[in-house]
Amino acid sequence: MKYSLLFLLVGVPGMRAAAQPPDSMLTRVQGYFELIRTVCATPQAKLWNKDLDGPVLFVEPATRKAYANRPDTTGILRAAGGIYTGVLPLTVSIANTATTWAGVKWTMMLLPLPADKDRAVTLMAHELFHRVQDELGLPTKSPVCDHLNTKEGRIYFRLELEALKAALRQPVGRERQHHLQQAILFRQWRYRLFPPAQALEEALEFNEGLAEFTGVYVSGIARKDTGYLSAIVDNATTSYPSFARSFAYLTGPLYGMLLSQKQADWQRGITAKDNFPDLLIKNYQLQASAAQSGDPQQTMQLAVTKATREYRPSILQEEEVREQQRIAKQAVYMAKLVQGPVLELKLSKSMRFSFNPNTLFPLGEEGTVYPTMTLTDDWGRLVVTGDARMKDWRLLYVAMPANTNKDSKVIKTAEWELTLADGWHIAPGKKAGDQMITKTQ
Repeated sequence: MKYSLLFLLVGVPGMRAAAQPPDSMLTRVQGYFELIRTVCATPQAKLWNKDLDGPVLFVEPATRKAYANRPDTTGILRAAGGIYTGVLPLTVSIANTATTWAGVKWTMMLLPLPADKDRAVTLMAHELFHRVQDELGLPTKSPVCDHLNTKEGRIYFRLELEALKAALRQPVGRERQHHLQQAILFRQWRYRLFPPAQALEEALEFNEGLAEFTGVYVSGIARKDTGYLSAIVDNATTSYPSFARSFAYLTGPLYGMLLSQKQADWQRGITAKDNFPDLLIKNYQLQASAAQSGDPQQTMQLAVTKATREYRPSILQEEEVREQQRIAKQAVYMAKLVQGPVLELKLSKSMRFSFNPNTLFPLGEEGTVYPTMTLTDDWGRLVVTGDARMKDWRLLYVAMPANTNKDSKVIKTAEWELTLADGWHIAPGKKAGDQMITKTQ
């Protein structure tokens, strides 16, 4: 079953956007379109042998006012100042994403863009890649990697990141080889501990990872500032609540830039069957199996001890503290969204939603918590500001306070707002206190 996923806040972590007076936005957007045309004409923008320029929608979230570089097919967008403007319907989810609306496949970006030009171009190129991604044969798979919210999963992921950072600081040669082999070792051990991890991680890396690599490569931001990628990783380590859905924004640029420094145009001809570790092993002639002879567990313990001392001695202690916090947070979510009274919403194939990939919290078999999201489906529109639980891409749950007024078309609580479409209402759910959305007979 294919759903449309729209991702908020997928630009460079930690970037700050400068607010602009409303009357200056048209002029500013005209400049954005000129910047896109200029950037897409550069040699680095040809990295996929595909023109990244195309239909673009810039949208102001508060007003839903859109600015486009071409008209739509419904007449909502009207010519103004050499571009097209209009207000998007509430049925259109807005986010940084590629989306099909009014018969056109658009690159959509939220206003305002980052004030820093290089960071703005990074975001632009990331989203422009998503629009042509299907044409490259690279599907937009978006799994949630639950194992990267566990203590062991995070330890080996963070050690991999530290090894990749160290490799990037070295020129191509023996020292870089050493750090790359370490990165492969920690990734392969993670896959051994969590067998489903490989397919999940590789799928997301060839979606969001390649998109973020494209942004970084086209903007040249990592070439101008050689410490840029390391700073992004360090910021993510301290500010991301979870790596479960955000990790590929880190590994994509790291692996991509390391590959580009060894083999130009490595990305030409790759398919969905390829993956970053195998490409790294091939291009740098690393050992295909990084595990050493002898007892694997003992070998890994020695490798972890050596790597933490070499890269970041505090990793194990930091992750032990975080694990205790995770356990406590999980208990809160279980009480609120599994054991307590909830509103159940069934999801259809037409469901569309936007969310922040940096904040997801996996609950194992009970699904994934999205602290914030905006979702539209046949039954209407839901805006969540205080936690929702999605399970199997088929069901969504939000906490249902006992005093909620269920008889209105617009139902509000302190944590969410639901606008029901005509022909739908709220009815009693499966257990006491639960409610569900159902179609009126």
